[in-house]
Amino acid sequence: MSAGIPGATSKTIYAEFATDTPIQKVLKNGPDYCIISAGINDSNIKLGCNYYQQHVRFIIDFLLRNEIVPVIIEIPDYNIEKVYSESSLMQKIRRQLSMAVTGSNLDCRNENRHALNHMIEQNDYSNKIIIIREKLWNPSGYKDPRHIYKEDGIHLNEKGYEFLDSSITQSILKDYHQKKMQLSQ
Repeated sequence: MSAGIPGATSKTIYAEFATDTPIQKVLKNGPDYCIISAGINDSNIKLGCNYYQQHVRFIIDFLLRNEIVPVIIEIPDYNIEKVYSESSLMQKIRRQLSMAVTGSNLDCRNENRHALNHMIEQNDYSNKIIIIREKLWNPSGYKDPRHIYKEDGIHLNEKGYEFLDSSITQSILKDYHQKKMQLSQ
């Protein structure tokens, strides 16, 4: 089952868990795993590391309370500078204000990735969740010679989703087999 909200922030995704939405319907079906892609829009609009950390933590805690293994996709590379340069003047002003308030840099992807890692460590999540590390499936980012991004350098193309999907599948299978082995011992 699948549900998503294009353009959503991590806070919006978490809020969808509590309302009658397609996301909540997926969660009510009791999946073993839930794949979460959050943070791209947080980084794009410069909401800051604390915002991202807090809402991803809420998502993880919710899923763990409901005995669902969170599969968190680390913020992938995308042409963040292009997104900014193609923004309207008003959007640029908003981003600048947001950067001033949150202390974010224009390219805050790594800041957010480090914040995620810190939060995982702080909350002892490492053995409870799965992280799909960006560098494992996307080592060269949006400039990847495999041509896994659309021309915009922002969105994955079909080939890019195949690499990401393969990484997710391998990670879930590894986790599933490890848990199965632990139960048999």
